[in-house]
Amino acid sequence: MTTSHSMDVRFFVQEETHRIVLPSDQWVDVKKEMSLADWDRLESSAITVVAGETNVGRYHRSSIDLLEINTLAWSFDVPLTRGSIGKLNRRTSDLIVAEIEKLNLTPKERAVKGTKT
Repeated sequence: MTTSHSMDVRFFVQEETHRIVLPSDQWVDVKKEMSLADWDRLESSAITVVAGETNVGRYHRSSIDLLEINTLAWSFDVPLTRGSIGKLNRRTSDLIVAEIEKLNLTPKERAVKGTKT
């Protein structure tokens, strides 16, 4: 007797994309949702900044890592590489990062921010 194992999609990240439309008809396709492996990769690249006499740690993650993990394709005339991601201007990278973060809010974070995405 062969048992078929089907994945219950409610519990697993689906390979879906989200298109971020930029000025001048440019676009960036990003993952619609980050997986546990993506989060682990991002967190392992983060640094903790120790501030003040109380040694309170502040978590800081790299925007380049977040963009590299999530960016699947783009319309720019340069190959999608870590190096080219690093050459994005701050305005563009901030826009893309904000959209990725919005897509990956937990239900609790969505309720606090009043977001339905």
